[in-house]
Amino acid sequence: MDQINEKQRAARVASIYAHIFSRAQEFREMNAAIEPPMHIDSALSSNIQFADWIAASVSRAIDYQLERGSRYDWVPQALGSHMHHRITYESKLRLWQSSLGDLNNFDVFKAERPYLDRLQIGSMSPEDLAKLERIKHASMKRR
Repeated sequence: MDQINEKQRAARVASIYAHIFSRAQEFREMNAAIEPPMHIDSALSSNIQFADWIAASVSRAIDYQLERGSRYDWVPQALGSHMHHRITYESKLRLWQSSLGDLNNFDVFKAERPYLDRLQIGSMSPEDLAKLERIKHASMKRR
């Protein structure tokens, strides 16, 4: 499905939506379909646009939590109260094999920065500090 051009993709998305909705009365499982089972761009779907917005918000919040001079220091004030109770309880940011605790559900949008606070008081091991630096550099490559 991904080896087609955007014009063909838009036409196929429309026909897949029509198929899903036309069969929804007869086959109740069709009501569970949120998006067609293919790669689609956010221009074709408001659900994907919303998912893109959430992903961008979370990535900026993570940058704020992990980067001392983050340019996203506005995130907790602008989004903190809006995101409270909207992140699933099970969601977490876990630094693999780190001695630091996880950032659970809403914690990533809080103004408190426990990872950086631990860096400032020197309680982070050199190994964890190196891992944090690798994560930072890996995220910089994607931008």
